[in-house]
Amino acid sequence: MRSDDAYQRQKQFKKKNKPPVKLPQESKKRKEERKYYSQICREIEQETRDANEDRIFCFFSGLEIIGKASFHHLKGRTGKDYIDKEWLVPCINKYHLEYHFKPVEWLLKQSWYEGFLNRLKEKSEELYNKEINKQTKVNKLNPTFDFDENNDD
Repeated sequence: MRSDDAYQRQKQFKKKNKPPVKLPQESKKRKEERKYYSQICREIEQETRDANEDRIFCFFSGLEIIGKASFHHLKGRTGKDYIDKEWLVPCINKYHLEYHFKPVEWLLKQSWYEGFLNRLKEKSEELYNKEINKQTKVNKLNPTFDFDENNDD
């Protein structure tokens, strides 16, 4: 029979000499979905161009996309939403990145943001309300925040 001390030493020795397990960057399921996702994006782009005389417009800015479109996931990238055509919208990468990485106060000052909100409201009332709630949270956190830079008061 082993003593507890000897068992613990053996356990520690095994831990120290065990090579670290490298986790895959993405799961097997996500790899398969990614192949399908690329195909879906190409289909959406082609269907949109076919319906609009070979033109495609950015969901954020409303500007025509020249070249390859990137895609925004309106409902997120988890589960079935990752590959659901209904919630994937084409966009210009510049506006897509601004939307994701700039603060709400900054977005509110952009000329394209109001048009984006209108397009979002047409697509989904629920997502529109979620976006408006982001603005409300910012105003609650900064109740004296003045959006009008030209205000001399």
